[in-house]
Amino acid sequence: MKADITLESEILKLNQVEITGEPVLAGPFPVADIAARSIAAAHRQAALFGAQRGQTTGQVRLTRRAAAAAFRSERYLTLNNTAPADLWSALSGYYETNDGWVQLHTNYDHHRDAVLRVTRTAADRTSIAAALKIHSRFWVEQAVLAEGGCAFACRSYEEWLETEQAAAIATLPLIDMQRIGTADPHPLPNTILGRPLAGLRVLDLTHVIAGPVCTRTLAAYGANVTRISAAHLPTILTADIDTGFGKQWQMLNLAKANERAAFLALVKQADVVVQGFRPGAFEALGVGPADLFAKNPGLVVVTLSAWSQLGPWAGWRGFDSLVQTATGIAHEGAHARAQMAPHPLPAQALDHATGYLMAAAAIYALTQQQSQGGGYHIQASLAQTGRWLWQQPRIPITAPDLSIDDMYDLRLYTASPYGLVHHLGPVGSIDGVQLQWDCPPPRKPVA
Repeated sequence: MKADITLESEILKLNQVEITGEPVLAGPFPVADIAARSIAAAHRQAALFGAQRGQTTGQVRLTRRAAAAAFRSERYLTLNNTAPADLWSALSGYYETNDGWVQLHTNYDHHRDAVLRVTRTAADRTSIAAALKIHSRFWVEQAVLAEGGCAFACRSYEEWLETEQAAAIATLPLIDMQRIGTADPHPLPNTILGRPLAGLRVLDLTHVIAGPVCTRTLAAYGANVTRISAAHLPTILTADIDTGFGKQWQMLNLAKANERAAFLALVKQADVVVQGFRPGAFEALGVGPADLFAKNPGLVVVTLSAWSQLGPWAGWRGFDSLVQTATGIAHEGAHARAQMAPHPLPAQALDHATGYLMAAAAIYALTQQQSQGGGYHIQASLAQTGRWLWQQPRIPITAPDLSIDDMYDLRLYTASPYGLVHHLGPVGSIDGVQLQWDCPPPRKPVA
């Protein structure tokens, strides 16, 4: 089916939205404004869907300060009054090469081991730095990728635009949506709770930040969210806690026939499935979008990737910081500060923006499903969001930062299986809607 090119204009149409406050978080990219627009887009779609269900909803209100804080929610999390483990491993980060810089992402052990196979060194920064300094940034990128790891050369924006991947992404909208088939509208449960997504069932097969932010957002609107993962797959504790609010957690290994069947049984009863593995990974297991629509023709499927479904990089691994590095964003940050070393955004903004935009698109698709029937396949990527960021005006690099002490009015205390969590709550407001998470983040179940 042909992509619905109206989706981007619909979810970014922010009528009945009030965004106030001065910019925060240093430039040159307007992260706070992108944050406000992304979150407001999700809130507005939730309000519209609630109105379609007969609920009384109204104006969306949001400050740039609160939105910017939400884009750094993982930084404002404490567990039993102590900061949890850093999201970043000691070996992750930028390394100088003989012609520039490269970024390594080693937060998972298997990605760290891929780097060590390339460098043939001990697992310490000094040894790795010495080994990489004699090579070109593009040699390191390709060598680590070939070993199954995650590394990208720091490119200028002009170098990024010369890649085939940039050309491929240029043909895509910010969020791509296709209508699939002619299924009848899903029957919705009756609700008097004033929660736009109350009673809707969401399956979350994502990890780290972008996908989990999407489903955490849907949970704040009342959706029943179940996170699905396999026991052998590694997770990051801080991310599990920060993005786990409002969710249940179930262990299913989709490579096993009986557990795959159990998952597909859940799909038959679901309204939305969000998955965040590389293109082709789920199809190889027999649970790709076509398989899901065969089980549930009126489903909304949201597919997240790093580099989009098109182009020679489509199957490559990638994370927010790596996309910033490869697409010129970190180079632009350095240039604005007249420094040599790459300078990333003051937040994992590609992750968070993509998460909220995915939530907005999913709710828009639910609205269409109710009025027109059919199933809907939404595809988003960090690289497409990065392209959107590049289209925004630049701002000075003097905007104030937001420390954890500045978040006193936005943080909540929640008792959880991990202990007492002090964290950001849902930001912004929708008239007539209580934004909240109905349960604390669950602990990873024992297989």
